[in-house]
Amino acid sequence: MAGLTSKSGIVRLPEIRPALQALIQLARAIRSGRPHPSILLIGPTGSGKSTLVKHTESQVSRWGLSTLILPCRELSWDSPDPEWAPSEESSNNHSKNPSRNSRPTDAPFLDDASFQRNMDIPDAPDFPNDGAKLTFLSPDWIEPELMIFEDLQFLPTKSTAQLMQILDQREQVEKATLITSLRSPITMEGFPNRLLGRLARFLILSIPNLSFESRLLFLTEILREKAKDLLTLEAQIWFAQRVTSLRELVALPQKIEPLKKIHPPPWDVANLVDFFEAEPKPERPPLEALTIRVAEKYQLRWRELLGKSRLKIIVRARHLAMTLARRKGYSLNEIGTYFGGRDHKSISHAVQSIEELIKTDLSLEKELKEMLQQ
Repeated sequence: MAGLTSKSGIVRLPEIRPALQALIQLARAIRSGRPHPSILLIGPTGSGKSTLVKHTESQVSRWGLSTLILPCRELSWDSPDPEWAPSEESSNNHSKNPSRNSRPTDAPFLDDASFQRNMDIPDAPDFPNDGAKLTFLSPDWIEPELMIFEDLQFLPTKSTAQLMQILDQREQVEKATLITSLRSPITMEGFPNRLLGRLARFLILSIPNLSFESRLLFLTEILREKAKDLLTLEAQIWFAQRVTSLRELVALPQKIEPLKKIHPPPWDVANLVDFFEAEPKPERPPLEALTIRVAEKYQLRWRELLGKSRLKIIVRARHLAMTLARRKGYSLNEIGTYFGGRDHKSISHAVQSIEELIKTDLSLEKELKEMLQQ
């Protein structure tokens, strides 16, 4: 298996490698002035999207080329945040201060030196423009050589038209755009077909959850670099089975630092179990906690489950959350009130549909039990 190199910090895990190679090709194409398809990078929370994007932006900036990072949740013509709202002054400063919007690159699993060493990937192919021209091009949006929109899932509905205009303008002048998203836009509520059509022209890359083997390999390397002999092998296996996020794996050495005051390392599984069970749990209303649990499982925003969307994935998650609530002892009326004022017959039908599925789908029953025990 492709693994890690201790000193460089780069993780060449099989789940991350395709996205890393594509982003390196994108950076090289920008440097040489050649066209390259824009990229939509999809992956669950903690999969490494932000770190890959930060290093791409850092590399392009290091070459003296202009970049701009915008969080989608802040995208609006009248944004009150001066850091994200393009202005006449910022337009003139892109090339003078190309890295003004760069973020700290403190995550250990991809460093700048490693990124540069891997710039030997073959050049990206040319993608000719169709020759169509727009009548108006705003320099705020077309001047940066690389423009990054983070967290598409948080794009306000009222800002979709603005994003479409920006994408159209940048496509006309063959400037690269990079967008990150928690999940595929086609599964998200409120995205017009016109926006989906534009995103379909992007190179779409998906980072899956890491396999257990990759998580264990990654954790072993993190401990080797930061806290050698901190955990027994059995404890490393236990923790790698417990989490799926790279972010949680990176944070482990610091998170368990207080254990040193209780018990000298190396720590075994029993030490970790005692430590994590003693952690204070955030207080949430029980129904909200169940809804969030299901939403995270299906990579949805939990409030989507309370709405009226009929998208298949949202309906399935909504019915599953209702079933969890029912198994926790909530009445049909209580569940209906929480889920937007639905009547008890609708809740009963939703719960019954899940219970019927369970009879033929043992994996769903297992999924329910796991979420009830969390």
